[in-house]
Amino acid sequence: MKIKGLTFIFVIALLITIWINFIDYKFSVFVLFANKTKNVESLLDNFCLSYIAGYFFYFINVYLLEREDKKHILPLISEKVYHIILVNKTIIKVMKQDNDFNKFNITLEEFRLLLKKDNFEATNSFLTANGNKVLDKFIKERRKGTLQLINDILKTGKFVDDELKSIFSV
Repeated sequence: MKIKGLTFIFVIALLITIWINFIDYKFSVFVLFANKTKNVESLLDNFCLSYIAGYFFYFINVYLLEREDKKHILPLISEKVYHIILVNKTIIKVMKQDNDFNKFNITLEEFRLLLKKDNFEATNSFLTANGNKVLDKFIKERRKGTLQLINDILKTGKFVDDELKSIFSV
């Protein structure tokens, strides 16, 4: 539950506690609680006070710390994502400008398929078979760097959203 929902319950618990302790309109008006008003008020008051104490504990020890961590970690994640995009954009630029690569007469669709391959060995064997050793080494080095950046991002844990995780798992 998000902090807004917890805060809403906190306000209700606070209002009930104020009502029980400071307002004369009590549970004795209700027929159901006619003989047990003190017990019901005590039980409800204790429950509300324990929720209020728990809310303060959560707010101070969890919510504020997470918010502070997010301020520091999210810029690092965005910087690493930016570097991943930049590295892979560089690979595509190099491949488009490489004269040896252009001799392979790859269509745009084949190029996209080559980039999507899960198995790096298939891409590697394609490049090696076509005689482009420099490009092969360049892609291997960039791949190592990209995988390291992805691992660094995933190590940050709970601050990585599900959409980014799904992109990295493809």
